Amino acid sequence: QQHRPAGAGGEVAANRKRTVKGEPDGGKGAKQQKTDTGSGSHVKDRPEMQKKAREGQEYWLDQVKKLRTAWAAHKGCGGNAAFTAQVDACQQLQIKSQHECLLRTLQIASADGLIVASPFSRECDNSASFLGWTGFHVQKPHAAAFKGRVTDLFPPDLKKNTLHTTFRRAGLTPDKWPQGWDGSSPFLYSQEKRQAYAPTRSGGDHKGARG
Repeated sequence: QQHRPAGAGGEVAANRKRTVKGEPDGGKGAKQQKTDTGSGSHVKDRPEMQKKAREGQEYWLDQVKKLRTAWAAHKGCGGNAAFTAQVDACQQLQIKSQHECLLRTLQIASADGLIVASPFSRECDNSASFLGWTGFHVQKPHAAAFKGRVTDLFPPDLKKNTLHTTFRRAGLTPDKWPQGWDGSSPFLYSQEKRQAYAPTRSGGDHKGARG
């Protein structure tokens, strides 16, 4: 039986320790690689989540097709240069179907007089606006009709938080939700709010975000 010299184990451990310390990132690169490799495993290992995600994508794709048809048939939308530029930005920026649905719903509601849009941003992106929208004000006589159109975008049994989070992720929120919906206060764009509620890798909201 072969015997190692006394203290050999300690030397190996010390060498290993020195090797890690000698790396430019102190060994963090290996740890980061391990972390990155595991990202997305929460979905990969859970087929029910994959199924739910596919169903959600199919639902919003179907909704956006319907809205595109309604938008094209609306006299107040197709001929509106600002609306057209905003819709074109959806394709350029590869905006998700759900947000395109929200954009077109706002545009149609504006054309129908249910809401009054704030001055549009010159840039149709999400840096200082939601695809050009800096805010809007619900018209009190049409408050119920407007909220009904928005809620009808979603599947049945819509939760209040789901509805509000859609607007938060667009960056368009009122000071208080009841006052925003009834027309007492405007929905205004906030880049900080949009970033705070941007989807995380796990598909949820950032912890601690409120409003």
